Amino acid sequence: MRIISIFYIWRRDITIFLQNWFSNFQRVLIGPLAYFFIFGVILSPSGLVAENFISIIFPGFLMTTILACGFFGVAINLSVQRTFLKSLEEEMMCPISYRELYLAKLCYGLFQCFLTSSIMILLGLFFLDLNIMNWFALILNLIAISLSSCSWGIIAAVCLSNPRKVTNLGNTLFVILGYLGCTFYSLNIAIELNKYFGYTLLFIPSTYFSELFRMAVNNYNSYLIGTFIILVVIIITILSIIISIKIFEKGIQN
Repeated sequence: MRIISIFYIWRRDITIFLQNWFSNFQRVLIGPLAYFFIFGVILSPSGLVAENFISIIFPGFLMTTILACGFFGVAINLSVQRTFLKSLEEEMMCPISYRELYLAKLCYGLFQCFLTSSIMILLGLFFLDLNIMNWFALILNLIAISLSSCSWGIIAAVCLSNPRKVTNLGNTLFVILGYLGCTFYSLNIAIELNKYFGYTLLFIPSTYFSELFRMAVNNYNSYLIGTFIILVVIIITILSIIISIKIFEKGIQN
């Protein structure tokens, strides 16, 4: 495996991304920033919502933003190249392995995820008085959710090919993962309101990502619960990467 091949493919994708940086960031950041401004800057100081409300919803919005950024960033890029530009066929004519091409696309998505998450965290720290209690959980979850979302984007691009179908799948998927993935509420609150609904959320992967972010902000007192969430997040990430590698290799060959 040659690092230089991965770097050149990654650099080409990053160059294209930076040429359209405003529309790329607008797609994933405009919604969360609007919520932060309304709830964190306007409503919280006025007393219309609880003072800690922003710390409750921030982990969920961070989760959905990174998921959308990684998924759409990789899926749209890969599906457009396969369907319209036909650039993947040209790259495969060069001495480039499937693993090198896969890692280049994965690194391209990770770049977008880390850049977007850094913007949101800095805004939360400096403008919303957000207090990070557990930096280890925050960094671990950033890496895990970025890898998982990029892997899901690769799977969607290979299986569907058509960018319109990829977009429709992503929009439907993130309505489910977002609203049922503990974005606006914690898992404890969901279980208290309705235990059947709360326990159903345990089968949604995004629940563990948002709860781990919430753990980083609020710092769980239960060591057992925190350890369980971390283990589940790691398992989800590893399975996502393995499945995406297998599907990518078979899909590109066909």
